[in-house]
Amino acid sequence: MTLPEKIINARRTRGLTQEELAQKAQLSIRTVQRIENGQSIPRMFTLRAIADALDLAYSEIDTKSREKVQNPMNQSEVSHFLRILCLSCFSYLVIPYVHFMVAQYLLRKEKRLNGAALSFARYIIRTQIWWVVLFHLGLLVTLAMNFFLVNYSSGVIIVNYFWIVFVAYIFNLIIVSGNFFRIKAVISFKTAI
Repeated sequence: MTLPEKIINARRTRGLTQEELAQKAQLSIRTVQRIENGQSIPRMFTLRAIADALDLAYSEIDTKSREKVQNPMNQSEVSHFLRILCLSCFSYLVIPYVHFMVAQYLLRKEKRLNGAALSFARYIIRTQIWWVVLFHLGLLVTLAMNFFLVNYSSGVIIVNYFWIVFVAYIFNLIIVSGNFFRIKAVISFKTAI
């Protein structure tokens, strides 16, 4: 049974209208309508509010947590997913400013990942976000140095932005490669738990 069907059945069993459910759950009527029509996937706090309003346990209507428990990924699937996630970070070569969103999308799409593998996947994404921040800070520092050197220095020595980009890209290549080769250790740790 799907989530909308569960909510509709529970609401009708209790003799509530959509308006009454929305009022009890302190949600808008449009939110309840969208959830029951399957047009939107509710967030956890919305689902908890609906469960409380229907006097149900959260676990009775939360299908995602049951999916994780019923179909956990095996070791080869986890390894494959983490490798794909790690390789998706190479998209920084094409879209350096928001490349980590590719990995974030892949992680949100995979619902069966948990434990040490999930922590490692989040670590991969965090390192990419930090790389973007440091990359931009490096560019800003180079801009400030060039401004200072041109305006306040006797000689005209300008730091080329190419070197900052080159060093940052090589540094990220090392980070992504290191994470890729650490996947086996993370998988071994996951199975040991």
